[in-house]
Formats: sequence, structure tokens, C-alpha cells
Amino acid sequence: MATLYDEDGNTIEIDDALLQGGQQNQGGPQTNSDFAALRKQTQATKAAENKTAQVARENAFLRAGIDPEAKEGMVGYFAKGYDGEMTADAIRAAAQAAGILQAPALSPEQQAAQQQQQADLGAAARIAGAANAAQGYDADLAIRQAMDDAYKAGGIEALTAVLQAQGIPRVTM
Repeated sequence: MATLYDEDGNTIEIDDALLQGGQQNQGGPQTNSDFAALRKQTQATKAAENKTAQVARENAFLRAGIDPEAKEGMVGYFAKGYDGEMTADAIRAAAQAAGILQAPALSPEQQAAQQQQQADLGAAARIAGAANAAQGYDADLAIRQAMDDAYKAGGIEALTAVLQAQGIPRVTM
């Protein structure tokens, strides 16, 4: 039998076979100092695991382009509150969805294609405007008239349908 003491100094009787894992002379902890060393080793292991997880988290945020130690604005809140997958791609996607990061910049070819598309749309709008003006058509007046007719005929639901047809989203509160 071995005599050990708990935190309050009370005596604890423990069988020697239990201390050695059920087998004699296996080299398990046998004294209070052995248990204290084992506790310190366990605490050091947990601290090292926590530090490793912290460094891995910081590395993932840095690879995603976010400073995990930011103190100002939404970036700091995002870095502290993020609990998703710890990969740069997952963090970057979540940050873009939250409006923390902007989407990647377009390549020069993509920018040129986008500018050409906008120029084409502008030209089509000018042509349609000129054709409507030649016919005496006022688009705003026509839309307002359609909205007024829809409201008189079907109320708010009909008016909402006309607005949605014009590309105005329905907002509910």
C-alpha cells in the first residue's frame, strides 16, 4: 500500500499494483512527486497543443489575406468569431460572403470583356431610346401608367408584380 495526499492534505491509501497499472515493477508513478511531474507534463502537453492550434489558425487567416490580430472594424470581429473550417479557401469564402474581403480582381482580359459588354449595352440603350423618342414613347410614363392601372385593378399584389417585372425586388419586413 502506498500513502498519497490530496490537495487538502488528507491521506489516500492506494494499492501498489494499481499505481503500477496492475502489474508489479512496471515503473508507474509511485510518489507524490511522480504524480506532480506527470501533472506538469500533461499541462505542458495541453499548452503545446493549444499553441499549435493557435499558430495553425493564425497561419490559415494570413494565407486567406486577413490579419487575425486586427483590432479595428469588422475584420477583428470576423477573425475572433470565425469557427468554420481552418483552410485559407474556406476563410476567404466566408470573409467575402460577410463583406470583409472583396472578390478577386479581374484579369486584364476580363476587364476588357466587361467594358466591351457595358459599351454594347449602352449602345443598345441609346438606340432603343432614339427609336422610342421617334415614336413619341415615354418609358417612365408607360411604367407609371402600368403601376397605376395595376394598383387600381388588383391592389398591392398587382402593383408588386408590375414592380418585379421591372426588376425591382420585393422586400418584406
